[in-house]
Amino acid sequence: MTRELRFWGSAAGAAASFAALVPLLFPFHALGLDPSTDRAHIWMLSTFCAGWLALMLGLGGVLGSRYLGVRDVYFARGVAPAVEQHRGSGRAGGSRGWMNAGVWTIAFGSALLAIYFVLLATQH
Repeated sequence: MTRELRFWGSAAGAAASFAALVPLLFPFHALGLDPSTDRAHIWMLSTFCAGWLALMLGLGGVLGSRYLGVRDVYFARGVAPAVEQHRGSGRAGGSRGWMNAGVWTIAFGSALLAIYFVLLATQH
């Protein structure tokens, strides 16, 4: 199995596992909900919200790793040293590659959103 297939497959598999476990592990009775009537709505809402949050979290991670931030300036004790460190680290050109946690989280969130739209299409 190639690294790329394992990378994308693990994101899709984790999303499918999450979506499959939501209707089984959600605490319906503790929240005063009836599983027989609310299961589909909770399933879709949880899948959509988790997918959107993962997508935004991953995007923030990818953008945060490429650009100079306030944290970088603070730890470098000034803008000029931070810019030099940033240039020397190889981050400015995006040389870190696509196989990182941010991209994986974007793939996970995208897969959850795709599962949500499949659920939406099958519910109507």
